[in-house]
Amino acid sequence: PHKEFGFGYLDAVRDVFTTAASEHEDLVPHDVGIGPYDVPAGQPVRTAWTFDRDTEGWNNAMQCDAVRHTEGELIAETVGGDPALFGPPTQAMATSFPVVRLRMRLCSKDGLAFPDTAQLFWRTKRWAENEACSIRFPVSVDGQWHEYQLPVSDNPRWKGVITRLRLDPCTRAGVRVELDEIRLAGPNL
Repeated sequence: PHKEFGFGYLDAVRDVFTTAASEHEDLVPHDVGIGPYDVPAGQPVRTAWTFDRDTEGWNNAMQCDAVRHTEGELIAETVGGDPALFGPPTQAMATSFPVVRLRMRLCSKDGLAFPDTAQLFWRTKRWAENEACSIRFPVSVDGQWHEYQLPVSDNPRWKGVITRLRLDPCTRAGVRVELDEIRLAGPNL
């Protein structure tokens, strides 16, 4: 594939010289977890973050303040309507992890409970974080711990090698976010 035009030239050749159906899926070696061959093997793949010792590479980049680790949790305070926590680099094969599980508690500054929406984004070797590479899910801002199981494999863009996660824990300012665990999970975990 061409960096600028993707598979366009191959599609044109197929259209002119074959009777093959135009519906197909374009894949590059990165999408199936192979290549490049000139890069040395990296660290073991990390697929779970429990925040037992530190923030484990998760940090703030958007509308979160006071990101810190305490007593086995990642804690942050939202300061805007689009807060996001970015995870560290990883190299996980999407097909091995059809579910993302997280345990989280959201508390409003004024103590009032309300429903909200969170969103998990992912980056692959092919796609950056974007709306198509995400899953939205309902959350409760009620000061209670909740376990969320996100069926990420239902999204057609959950494929190839997952290289980073991003969690938008809610859509409001003034919420204390407490994360106990984020885990890429297999079908039997």
